[in-house]
Amino acid sequence: MFLTSRFINGILIVVLSLYSVVVNSEEFDEDIESELVDFYGDEDFVSIATGSKQLIHKAPSTATVISAKQIENMGALTVAEALENVPGLHVYPSPFNRLNTSFSIRGIHSDQNPQVLFLINGSPIREEYTGARPQTFKMPVHSISRIEIIRGPGSAIYGADAYSGVINIITKDFSEIAKASWGINLGSFDTSNIWYQNAFKINEFDFGLTVENLKSNGDDSRIINRDLQTILDEIIGTSVTNAPTYLNTNYDIFDFRLNAKYNDIKSNFWYWNNKAGHGAGAAQALDPGGTQNTSIYQFDISYDWDMENWKANIQYGYYLMEDRAEFAVLPAGAVVPIGSDGNLNLIEPVGLVLFSDGFLGNPQPTEKTNSLDFSMLSTSFSDHKIRFGLGFSKIKLISNEEKNFGPGVIDTVELANLFSNGNVMVIDGTLTNVSNTPYVFISNVDRENSNFSAQDEWQFKNDWSLTSGVRFDKYSDFGSTINPRAALVWEMSQSMSSKFLYGRAFRAPAFDTLYAMNNPVGIGNPNLKPETINTYEFSINKHLINHVAWSINLFRYDSKQLIEFVPDAGATTTTAQNVGKQKGYGFESEYSWKGESDLWQLNYSWQRSKDVDTDNVIPLAPQQLFNFIYETEFNNNSKFVAKLNWVGKRAREVGDTRIELDSFATLDFAYHFVFDTSDVWKVSIIGKNVLNENAFEPSHPLVSGALTPISDYPIQGSSFYLQLSKSLQ
Repeated sequence: MFLTSRFINGILIVVLSLYSVVVNSEEFDEDIESELVDFYGDEDFVSIATGSKQLIHKAPSTATVISAKQIENMGALTVAEALENVPGLHVYPSPFNRLNTSFSIRGIHSDQNPQVLFLINGSPIREEYTGARPQTFKMPVHSISRIEIIRGPGSAIYGADAYSGVINIITKDFSEIAKASWGINLGSFDTSNIWYQNAFKINEFDFGLTVENLKSNGDDSRIINRDLQTILDEIIGTSVTNAPTYLNTNYDIFDFRLNAKYNDIKSNFWYWNNKAGHGAGAAQALDPGGTQNTSIYQFDISYDWDMENWKANIQYGYYLMEDRAEFAVLPAGAVVPIGSDGNLNLIEPVGLVLFSDGFLGNPQPTEKTNSLDFSMLSTSFSDHKIRFGLGFSKIKLISNEEKNFGPGVIDTVELANLFSNGNVMVIDGTLTNVSNTPYVFISNVDRENSNFSAQDEWQFKNDWSLTSGVRFDKYSDFGSTINPRAALVWEMSQSMSSKFLYGRAFRAPAFDTLYAMNNPVGIGNPNLKPETINTYEFSINKHLINHVAWSINLFRYDSKQLIEFVPDAGATTTTAQNVGKQKGYGFESEYSWKGESDLWQLNYSWQRSKDVDTDNVIPLAPQQLFNFIYETEFNNNSKFVAKLNWVGKRAREVGDTRIELDSFATLDFAYHFVFDTSDVWKVSIIGKNVLNENAFEPSHPLVSGALTPISDYPIQGSSFYLQLSKSLQ
């Protein structure tokens, strides 16, 4: 391992040394905001913090912006790859959710990852059943104008699930697609990426169009040696596991976006579909042939108008998610101990069932959301910018399910009789449709939300501003919640500012934790309350002479009413309960330097998060992160970018006897060459994990003691891509 603790100590020394240098440095003689625009461009402005555009160093939040140009330079294929170098944010695969992309922010790390709110143009993209992103969600990048990230709470503006952070994807409109362009990318794992975008006008209507297809067979060198079926084989004496074999990480994404504008009316339509593999399997049993086909349809239309001393906006949004899964929970030939409810039960089985074609399930949920939002911004006060918001949404979950196990499918009386005579029941692959019956995994559910928010940005002195706000949310299924925020920003000089931040946020109980049933793992609890978090932050940043900038941010948070599945007394089931408490603290530091043709950027983050009741370190979340980006222009037509991403050690769960996962580092690069002809042609060579770092992300132990847990997940190996793109002048 070439990044050692000595190296990390060196980084800390650098950070402290920078502080000393800054305190004694000379001030700018020119207007800092003008230089920032020229120096960094649009990426130094953010709108996610308050709803209106402002410089990051003045924004009342800890924010990061990634521009389309930066995404292109680093050679990212997906949003997740573009986010890997954000301070304090670790991109990891969900252990229990098809290896879905998840985001650990400041040590808040969970299986489903519902604590991070993911938005596209301000509208949530989530699966209400889990509260997280839709299954196998990956987003290609060529429709993106910028990505804005808040680390810390955002519920005072965005409501539910803006808990540990907010990620907002802002897509390109017709004004940013000034020229038609297309491109193709081919590379490792049979990966291909093809895109086309254009802007056009029909009468008084302006349109922007982006179409993109990204697909890959996945890295078949990511081998899992042990899975859940391996454990069952050891218990029962069978040998049907698919392990060792590779993680099923193939995907085929189609992304279509059309936006339109007519005078003050704007509209967006987005269609996204991904037919993908199940990663480590629906229940951590490898399933090479399983598929997850998820489709998203999103439409919004908004109208802006100016009144005397007010600006207003009204927007209607529609969101439809259709999920069609076909998987084997356990492989063909599995012999499964079944309990009195027809589900797997290792503790109190009433019989054994041989599933000759596999333990099969095809859940097919559909979710629909209709929303209406109205906001007003006052322009009548010289020192105050006051914003009010009203919103209403209605969410409907329609559940459909086919399976060959569980209640309504297995006759447990017949099973017990067979077992008492020493026989095993045999069930083939015939599926029973349990939709609209008491035996489905969740009943059809409706949820309504009404909200009101108010915010005041008060410039009470030339160099002092106070942003205060509050949002009230009322839900039809679990009640109401109030979330305030306050941010004091002091511009200590033209080149130096500091922030004192407080925010409260909540995570709404997801439908699975409220209403899940007929599940051998977890049962819902309709009496749940939302998770809550209070976060306190202090940050200081300074832009120096010689094109140097740095910042450091200190934070502390306390979270309560965390939802966990707790074993039921005298039973083999677990039920969702508000039982967890977590506290955390740490810092994030950033440093950048830009010369005439070079750019150096680095950041280092450290956090410590613990369970309040046990004082145990929160498992699986990295306590240290270090990222480095270097860009250089060899001439006007060529650019080279190198990116280093270092992830520190992660603690195991209590009772997991496996050794701690070591730190690891991946190195990426991108080389771009532009041909200036009548059209603009660009050729790019992109490499990811070019040193082929052999590293792992943690799985859950599932069991402990004499039985060896399932395998950790190997990260993707080295890959290389050749990209050709053309932009018409």
